[in-house]
Order: sequence, then structure tokens, then C-alpha cells
Amino acid sequence: MVVRGFAERSLGPREGGDAIGGDKMAVLNVEVLFPILEEYGLRGVAFFDMGQAFGESEGFNFGDFRRSIGVGARWLSPFGPFRVEFGFPLNKKSGDDTSVIGFSVGGQP
Repeated sequence: MVVRGFAERSLGPREGGDAIGGDKMAVLNVEVLFPILEEYGLRGVAFFDMGQAFGESEGFNFGDFRRSIGVGARWLSPFGPFRVEFGFPLNKKSGDDTSVIGFSVGGQP
């Protein structure tokens, strides 16, 4: 599950302070792409993400969803798409692992 601004596999049910994951998830990613240097394949992005993982014992509750906002750049390089994004948690809770900078090579531009 990808909610930018939070470390991978850090959301969801916890046991002894450690994330143990879940068997259900809900994620919403909203992005606005805009040109920076379109002739070189460089675009900017602003985003809002929210999501959570749920286990058998947890119910689906929108209040448990983690939310983040951020900005980034995407470059369609000769070697494939490259992304760098800065995500900032809006409702970090105690024990959440956060990750402000994310990199990706390949995948969707």
C-alpha cells in the first residue's frame, strides 16, 4: 500500500508497537500534474493521499485513515520514468514510521 509520506508497510494493525499488516486495505491517491520543462519530459506533481490497512479484528473506520500531502517531479528520461516526491503526513500517530522523500524508477510516468 502506498500512502506517500509514510514508510512502506508501516500502516495498519499493530502488535507490540510493530506494524503487522492486514488482509484488507483502502487507498486514495489524488494527483495534479503540471508541465515544468515539457520539451525535456519534466513535469511537476502535487498530491493528496490517504489510506489504511485493516485486519480481521479491526473495523473499517475513516478516522483511522492516514493522510498526507506533497509535491514532486517526474522525468521521462531516455532510460525510463524517474520520480522523486516529498510527502508530509497530516495526521501522524505515535508509532507511525514516516518517510518524507520517495524515489522511483520505472512504472508510470
